[in-house]
Amino acid sequence: MIALIRLPVSIVEPIITAGIALVAYLAIKKLGETPGWIDFVAIGTIIVGVICLCVSLAQDVHVHNKYLPSLLWPSVIAVACIAVAIPLGLYFFRRKNLAAGLGCAGGLTFGLSAVFSRLLMGDAGNLWYVWLLACVVTYPLGFFLFQSGLQRGRAVVVAPIYNAMMLGVPILIGTLAMDEHVPANDFLAVLRIVSFVLIVFGSIVLARTAEAEPVPELSAEPQLAGAI
Repeated sequence: MIALIRLPVSIVEPIITAGIALVAYLAIKKLGETPGWIDFVAIGTIIVGVICLCVSLAQDVHVHNKYLPSLLWPSVIAVACIAVAIPLGLYFFRRKNLAAGLGCAGGLTFGLSAVFSRLLMGDAGNLWYVWLLACVVTYPLGFFLFQSGLQRGRAVVVAPIYNAMMLGVPILIGTLAMDEHVPANDFLAVLRIVSFVLIVFGSIVLARTAEAEPVPELSAEPQLAGAI
């Protein structure tokens, strides 16, 4: 929150999202989860995407805090609708992937809370009470959705999706509605686009592998105790 006083949310969030490496390590080494090679590829892709995104932010750092209401609110409403539609759609049509959907919804909601935090800390438009109320709503809701996803699926799948969405929302809304535009340097601009592709690709791959663990089949013929 202190960093958001001076730095754009599109810079602060990539730094926070880099913690995905620690989350993945704990899930694999400490929680006893056994990811497949595709999980490692997807996690690595997201990490590389985050690194590329951070590098692309090396130029044109904007310390001012302004926003365009005509773009901000439609963007917020669109993200909120997506956050509702994804878990509902998975619940009705593909329940095995519900955990991934909840992680995605939690990430989108937390992404909105990051945007509102930036607006709050800068008192954008002298509407601090609006941004404060939005933070009060989105922070616990995002946490609840994320935890619900962890209760229904593997952390090694839910956590990266959550982090990717939490990163993408501030970057997109910051670029569209808060004047945190793409760098003027062509190389950095391309690098930022590549970073988005890598993060989205990794998230899709992880979502496709968010299947329930197979239940071992019971033997059709029970063993006879004491058989000679």
